[in-house]
Amino acid sequence: MAETIDFILSIVINLFPVLIFAIPLIFLRKKKIGLIYRRFYFGLCIFFLIYWVLPAIFQDVKEIPLGENEKNNIGYLIIFLFERSFSMLLLYLQYPFVILPLIFIISPFISMLVLYFRLKSEPGTMDEKYSKINFEFSESPREMIIKSLTAKDWKKEKELLMAFLILLPISLYILVVILDIANVEPTNVAESSDALGWFLEILFVYIVTFLFCYQLIKSSKISFKGRFIGEQIQSKFFTSLTQIGTPIAILSILLFIAQKIDSIVLILYFFAYFFMGAFIFIILLRIFEPISILIFLKLIYWRKNRLERKIAQEKKSKENVKSQISNNSIVIAYSIVAAAIVIFIKFGVMFLKLSITATIEGGVDFLTLSLVAETPTLGIISITELLIFIDSLHVILVMLVIAYFFAKSIQLNAFSGISIFFFCIFLFIISILFYLLIPEFYSTLSPTYIGPDAVWITSAPISMEMNFDFITMRTGFMNSNFSNNIVLSILAYPFLVLRPYVSFILYGYLIAFINKKFMTKTIVKENKFVEKITYSSIQELVTFKDFQKNPEYLITIKNIDTAEIKDPKLKNLILKLENSNGLTGQELTELYNSLYETQNLHDLLKDLTERKILSWWVPEFSFTHEKARIDGLYILYIDGRDLFYYNFRGDKGSPVDPALVSGMFSALTGFIQETTRSSDLLRGIDSGDKKVILEYSEKFPFFTAVFADRENSTIRLALKSTIEDFEKKHGDILENWTGNMGFFTDDGKLVETHFKEFL
Repeated sequence: MAETIDFILSIVINLFPVLIFAIPLIFLRKKKIGLIYRRFYFGLCIFFLIYWVLPAIFQDVKEIPLGENEKNNIGYLIIFLFERSFSMLLLYLQYPFVILPLIFIISPFISMLVLYFRLKSEPGTMDEKYSKINFEFSESPREMIIKSLTAKDWKKEKELLMAFLILLPISLYILVVILDIANVEPTNVAESSDALGWFLEILFVYIVTFLFCYQLIKSSKISFKGRFIGEQIQSKFFTSLTQIGTPIAILSILLFIAQKIDSIVLILYFFAYFFMGAFIFIILLRIFEPISILIFLKLIYWRKNRLERKIAQEKKSKENVKSQISNNSIVIAYSIVAAAIVIFIKFGVMFLKLSITATIEGGVDFLTLSLVAETPTLGIISITELLIFIDSLHVILVMLVIAYFFAKSIQLNAFSGISIFFFCIFLFIISILFYLLIPEFYSTLSPTYIGPDAVWITSAPISMEMNFDFITMRTGFMNSNFSNNIVLSILAYPFLVLRPYVSFILYGYLIAFINKKFMTKTIVKENKFVEKITYSSIQELVTFKDFQKNPEYLITIKNIDTAEIKDPKLKNLILKLENSNGLTGQELTELYNSLYETQNLHDLLKDLTERKILSWWVPEFSFTHEKARIDGLYILYIDGRDLFYYNFRGDKGSPVDPALVSGMFSALTGFIQETTRSSDLLRGIDSGDKKVILEYSEKFPFFTAVFADRENSTIRLALKSTIEDFEKKHGDILENWTGNMGFFTDDGKLVETHFKEFL
């Protein structure tokens, strides 16, 4: 009986970190933040099992010597459990705050390279080809995160997980080859020196960065000549990876085992470790992907407008140059303030850690005492957990402080990316000054230093006797300081140098854009061209000079009862704002001058903004395309049956019989797949002055077809949105549709919602 109780208590003690962090799920289950926390918690559970429990299984249990006061005091055990739980939590948070940000920031740049090589095969100059790339970003990062988390669609995660499973054995074999070249011999998990764990994190980040860049191109929904080019690029890459990578992966496993047959347990351990990293990345993907998409689209927009920027640079007035210098000076001041606060935090942490380690008898380094091969006292274990908690927390806090001031910098100058450069470069200069002037404090006080880990943190099994016997785990270290190894140092250098910068850039963008709203304004121009401008909201009123210099600002009206407004001229102005979906600064100035003679426009705007009547928007992206004319939209079952038809021409009847349309598409798709042996679906038909644009449901066996005079990305995006809403509305019916079209008779409103531009 006593043994059973000891066993149960041991399980509870070991599961304590998982149990304690499950408590918030009870209170957050019905809230939107609960969706994010649930994902973080699932990642924490996997981290606990693989990073914490698995290494302990392969090691010998060491009994911890306890003093008489420790044996009979359950308070020591409770303190240890809470210290271990929160140190583990902070170690887990290093993934989203320190390790993974490089993936989400560097991938957009690699995606640009992939896109460049894809466009290179198309006819025309690169400027012409980039001008034909269109995209939209109409939802805020917050809306995108909530929408993707509530959709319960795991298709993207499943695709990436399959790719990870294929790349896993290949990457591990590459890892062993690198270690052989570096003359580093991997040992078993119980040894106190190991290169695999330390370098596997870096190799994992490199591989995932390359893999995610293809997924990012698809998720951004960029189109070239009216078709989603990202879907084509990602589909071809993943298909090639599956067909070619699978046999290579099997061969890699065999070669890996043949070379390291004496380390089969180590092989299994690092397979699990790689899977853990992949799982954490996948469950956090939906949270950080919107920022990667935003950065990628900004890079494309920057490349698209290269010629316009050159012309604008030549026309830039002296006043604009002075304003730019003034803004850059503020950015530099932000970086200096951020660095000063970070140095203050790091100094405090250094003093705190010195005070704690001073309590260790004999002045022995706690890292040495806490190696997995050692048998530390409970006091040393407690100190180790506390120091890991402090060290991990200070890294996260430092990144968030810098991210906050970085966010202020990019919000300061909405029309230029120069502020990003100045902020980063001045932080870099401050760090270099530390290295040159006071090198002994470089690693402890430099604002952007997150150096190579001297140890690799893992777990070690221990046993204790506190009124009952139990086995649990403590934090242990393995030596992983390979600064003298040239090969590993060179390969790790990009990761080690970039990780502090990409961390504050990722969270800076998140802070700057998470609460912004986005809207798209469509402007019909001459010669049947349409310009679509994407705006993001700004909270504060812009200065009068800034308002005059940048007529691109958009002002919209919020919901207001115009009956309460007594001034007829002001009421007229507000009605104009309501009916026009917003006016630019230039349009509003012209309208105002036609109504008022003496009152200052900026004073009026300031008053209306403070009363929360007006909203201000700044342009983020824009593109121009020819206006399309749509004849009809068909929603068809994959077997040829007609679900719904919408006529855009206003007259009665369909220009083409729906049954004939569905039969034609089925025959064409079957013929193309049979003759070309391609699994790709038919995406469009070009018949001179008529185009047929096709999009398919990924959940149910139906597709949509639009007959129009030209193809563009706006139609395809509207089609995708229509499909998504059609799936949500009729999901239960579509699973077992009997042929009754009566369910879909009211879906005209659904189509009109997404195609209002073409009505």
